[in-house]
Amino acid sequence: MSFFIFLIFKTDKKPVLVIHQYQKVQTQNTRPFLFIHGEKDIYVPTYMVDESFEACPDPKEIWIVPNASHAESFWINPQAYQTKIQQFIDKYSK
Repeated sequence: MSFFIFLIFKTDKKPVLVIHQYQKVQTQNTRPFLFIHGEKDIYVPTYMVDESFEACPDPKEIWIVPNASHAESFWINPQAYQTKIQQFIDKYSK
């Protein structure tokens, strides 16, 4: 089973999201997606991960990390982060 990370970057206070990439994901993706996002992220607001999640075909999962700001999801609770990723890999690598 192959896994990959899909990232949305932000520059100049505007989210950079390439729509044709979304269309590719919607029509060509067969890999599982795990979206991890910080609840208190002010750089990439939560609505953006919600839109990404909705645009992605199944199988998919989302984890909004409580109290995490931008790029802090791991550091808020490293054990929970590692456990969540391991569970996801275990679930979809069968």
